[in-house]
Amino acid sequence: MIGFPHGNSSTEVKVFEAEKACRDGAYEIDMVINIGKTLGGDWEYVSNEMFSFILILVNYEKKALFFGSAVIVPGFIYVSCW
Repeated sequence: MIGFPHGNSSTEVKVFEAEKACRDGAYEIDMVINIGKTLGGDWEYVSNEMFSFILILVNYEKKALFFGSAVIVPGFIYVSCW
């Protein structure tokens, strides 16, 4: 799982880890979105991070799963799932 447990790794680190996991043969890759950015409402950061992650997985034809560890506020769950 990329970015576990709170998703605080930088986008560049998450992309690196995802690419390495793809090269190492992972079938699907999970990523924890940045909880601080999510709770702070920085949706541009969160969406850019998710987009960067998806681009790596598309290149390797892998499945992406996103997690918002501890984001239990209903509004944030809805917006995070766009």
